[in-house]
Amino acid sequence: MLNLEADALEQLGYQTENPTWRNEFLMGAYELRNGVPKKIGVGMVSLDTISAMTPEMVLDFMGLRLNGPKANGKTIAINWIIPEMRANYHIELENSVLIYSEEKISLPKAELTLTLPKLAFLGILAGRTWLDKEQQTGHAKVEGNAQALNDLLGLLDSFEPMFNIVTP
Repeated sequence: MLNLEADALEQLGYQTENPTWRNEFLMGAYELRNGVPKKIGVGMVSLDTISAMTPEMVLDFMGLRLNGPKANGKTIAINWIIPEMRANYHIELENSVLIYSEEKISLPKAELTLTLPKLAFLGILAGRTWLDKEQQTGHAKVEGNAQALNDLLGLLDSFEPMFNIVTP
């Protein structure tokens, strides 16, 4: 029965002109025959991908990954100063929402002020390096509670790049 469904999806994929639907139909046929593929290509947080992002895009990406129920009742305020860009971002978690703004003056109620190059911050976000390592190498300057960044990163979800298309 699954082979018949896979054959039908394959034929639909071959006959459609829309590339989105073609991919969905052919991926569905593949899944019925072989199961969900295991980690094809790169993972969700590729350092190459996020290094091409602007700081605003990186912070939006963090907001997308925020696990709202896990963040319920938590408040975190962080100043992120990017020396090479002469930029200063305020990152606030409140009411299970991550918001940010770019300002010239630091947020006075921030529990952490982090002076860190963009690439080092991206490395921490991608799990390729740690804040204490960046401090030891002199890339990071931390004022306040460094645990605030770890708490914020602990509230972010990681998503599997591959998921079921047609099977439950």
